[in-house]
Amino acid sequence: MKTVKLAWNMLLADGAKSLLLVVQIALFIVLFNICTGTIFTANRLTEKVQNSRLKNAYYCNALHEESMPDGFPTYSPQYFTLEIGSYALCADVYSETYLKDLPVRLQYGKMCSALQKDECLLSADAARLLGLHAGDTLYGKSDDREIQLKIKGVLSSDEQLLKFTVSGNALSLKMIYEKPVQTVILSDASSLDGVQLSPYLGCVVYKPDDITAAEMQQQLSPYADLTPFQSMLTEEQSENRSIVSLFAAFAVVLFLVSMTGVFSNSFLSLQFHEKRFAVYFLCGMTKRRAAAVLALRNSLLALISCLFGTAVYLCIWQFSAVDEFAFLPGMLALSWLIVFLTVLISAVPIYVRAERLTPIRFFKEGIT
Repeated sequence: MKTVKLAWNMLLADGAKSLLLVVQIALFIVLFNICTGTIFTANRLTEKVQNSRLKNAYYCNALHEESMPDGFPTYSPQYFTLEIGSYALCADVYSETYLKDLPVRLQYGKMCSALQKDECLLSADAARLLGLHAGDTLYGKSDDREIQLKIKGVLSSDEQLLKFTVSGNALSLKMIYEKPVQTVILSDASSLDGVQLSPYLGCVVYKPDDITAAEMQQQLSPYADLTPFQSMLTEEQSENRSIVSLFAAFAVVLFLVSMTGVFSNSFLSLQFHEKRFAVYFLCGMTKRRAAAVLALRNSLLALISCLFGTAVYLCIWQFSAVDEFAFLPGMLALSWLIVFLTVLISAVPIYVRAERLTPIRFFKEGIT
């Protein structure tokens, strides 16, 4: 306990310097995790399209005619309003094939590519709102018909799904994907007799194997404005490379600035506490205990900084209205590890200098 008290007193004695370093390291924690979360989110969208049938499909946000000509398979989910108590949720009915082609990500890293009759998925915000979890039963009503569904899983809080209500021509993956809000997902409509299902205006159009992309665009231009997923994918990948380069350079600069501050703080702290250590050595403090005090002092500084930085980062992630970055526990742990290793390593040259202190010099100069 005495060692902890000595380390804590050293930290308090440094005052403003310690506070400034806490803010500096906390800023590194916040920005490092925002950078990695942004890169992860951007890449996840491209992977979602790259690894699915959508790569060779087209997005149509509205039809000029009532329907597409024969031979061009299209898909769009249907929806209805599901009343649960005083809440009204949007219930999307996916086809079995669509859900298999585009599996959704659930909590705890699980994936779902199929739903049985009377099974459903809940968006994360809907699960929180209703206080329901995977395995619970959801009771609702639509068009005066009682509906009972078993919740197979809850979508990951940062999962994004394709939406079919986008207007405009200059589309991008970020525009047509969004986090589902108060949403229920079903795959089997056979249990919904008597419920009025409505179609979305937009749809996905799959390219037949026997025609080229140019021929498809030419044949369907009178019926709809089509945007190739491949072109949106290429544009998104190009933007991602720029984002990765920018954030990587920014993270390196931020790391160097923060860690320079750590080493500078340690050296300035030792200069400030040289006479204190000289007295400690005269009173019988061992070099091992002096090293422990320095290491513990730096560890306390790192712990306070990481806790403060993590709290700020979680507040930004939780309350931000922008879904541009994901929460990655692994990257958060990595940022903590970087900070602790750097802070502890910075104590090594400081200990070497402390070990070479000659208390007699302070008596010659006047120890006060």
